[in-house]
Amino acid sequence: MKVYHSSDTAQVGTRLINDYKKNIELVRPFVIALKQSKECFFNLCLSGQYIRAVLGKFNMKNMDTYFVKWASEGIFEYVRQNEFPEFPNRIESNYFFDSIESSKRLFEEDWGEADQEERDKIRLFEVELRDDNPALFDMNWFDEAFEVIYELESLDQIDTAIEYARNYFGGKQSENYRFEIVSNKEAVIINDITEKLEKYKTPRAIYVNGSHLYSGLNISNS
Repeated sequence: MKVYHSSDTAQVGTRLINDYKKNIELVRPFVIALKQSKECFFNLCLSGQYIRAVLGKFNMKNMDTYFVKWASEGIFEYVRQNEFPEFPNRIESNYFFDSIESSKRLFEEDWGEADQEERDKIRLFEVELRDDNPALFDMNWFDEAFEVIYELESLDQIDTAIEYARNYFGGKQSENYRFEIVSNKEAVIINDITEKLEKYKTPRAIYVNGSHLYSGLNISNS
């Protein structure tokens, strides 16, 4: 089946490798902690919050939210292992969209506030996914869990994030659902269609009452 995938490193002919960065090693401690107890997971997250504060103080760009990403993935993997083992591990899978429009929307959301140099690194590809039955999930539930863990202050919030993970794997749709295709099967890039993103990559000056506010992205439905 033909799907769409964004990357800043791949090229036509690339065979996508599941978890080529070995991020599973960053997720596993959170899974182990949650298997022990919610208190253990909470304490590990507190350590992460301290590291986040240190990194933020010294302006280490984008590093301060990394632990939140892996903690959230740890919750989702814990729920998957215990309640939805028929689905692939998120970390050891690749992510795709079934339409160019969905890919454009993700580009806007993920790189809308990035500078021109960063946006120009992102390529959009057509991919041949050799999976007859890929998993389809509403990615909003992961974003909701991420926000909960980012603001984590109590054990009850862990339960909330776990419930979001159940919604994700259980196929529940959020109000403004956004589907992602998750597969650990073979996938090969067959075409570079980055030109479809060009209108999104051009900064657009925003003015309010005649004053320059910020430079965003041109949004187009084409």
